[in-house]
Amino acid sequence: MAPRLTSAPRGGAGLEGMRERLAQIGGQLETRREGALFLTHLTAACTLGEGEQDQDQDVTDA
Repeated sequence: MAPRLTSAPRGGAGLEGMRERLAQIGGQLETRREGALFLTHLTAACTLGEGEQDQDQDVTDA
């Protein structure tokens, strides 16, 4: 059995845990219902690697 990492960030499970972890890096999680659908939208900063160009990206899973 692998040793448990005590330095790893702790947080709740599910959406609240995700919201807490995103907040730690300046991100956010938004949720809403549209009829029978439950939608989530998350935002997080992305650090560019060397030689990469800055560009906005919207990734949507339809």
